Amino acid sequence: MGCVVALNWSYGERVVSLRLPFGASSMVPTDASVQAGNIVARGTHYRATRRVDAAKALASSPETVRGLLRVRVGDAVREGTIVARSGQRFARAIVAAQDGRLVHLDAAGGVHLGTIRAEWTAQAPIDGLVRRADPDRIVITGPAWTLAGLAAFGPSRAGVLSRAVERPVDDLSPSGLDVAASGRIAFGAARAGGEALTRAHAVGVAGVVCASISFRALVPIYGDDVSAFGSPSWDDAPTILVTRAFGRATFDREIFARLSALEGARAAIDTTTASLHVFAPPEASEPAEWRDLMLEEDLSGERADGL
Repeated sequence: MGCVVALNWSYGERVVSLRLPFGASSMVPTDASVQAGNIVARGTHYRATRRVDAAKALASSPETVRGLLRVRVGDAVREGTIVARSGQRFARAIVAAQDGRLVHLDAAGGVHLGTIRAEWTAQAPIDGLVRRADPDRIVITGPAWTLAGLAAFGPSRAGVLSRAVERPVDDLSPSGLDVAASGRIAFGAARAGGEALTRAHAVGVAGVVCASISFRALVPIYGDDVSAFGSPSWDDAPTILVTRAFGRATFDREIFARLSALEGARAAIDTTTASLHVFAPPEASEPAEWRDLMLEEDLSGERADGL
């Protein structure tokens, strides 16, 4: 017996919750209207953070430390910058020992200074309204045609929907990818290998939607911690949505036809929910279910008799 997987293509109101990584410094305001691909939050990855007991160093109470800060929480600081200061004639001060950012002020009067590793941005994976915006998460609601997938990897990205292959049984070929595909979400391939995925990212393809991929091909790209449940990230890495199986499978013909009819529409891969959102009116397509996928007992791919 195989293992049955059935996934859907449907239209409706979507709610997307983006859990932000630590270090968010700016977010879009609540009730703002955004489009997929718009930057909705920015922040910093830190190598390490160091806590300084500002209340003790400044000889003040924890409640008064905020009023003694010379920089705002979230601001970058250069080596030698006075972060906080108290007193006049016999002044006490906290000075940044190296370039970084004032990350946090805690309730006990401690300031947390972070050493910057890299900056990150979060893109909206859907058109809609921002319902919540804070350093923890961004919540956006909006209508879309949505294809639910199996697992997704890399950051969420938006682009123009574009067919990658002639037939849903064809694999994604690295030689068929060039800069003409930049900014596009390439869909329909039966299988994408590691070389094709790396090539797609190098020429500026926004994302790849394919039926299957070898899990071993993901490790050199996303690292040893990559998971079969998906690995959303905020780093500059290829974006891929796997719709059917790890190993080998064909792209569902019915879904292939529906996406082909919407070629040229704006779309986005939401790696947090392993979904493809296509922004087209409700009458532009018809709902559909994946053809049931029969997997081999060892989950190595689609059974030959299930084709």
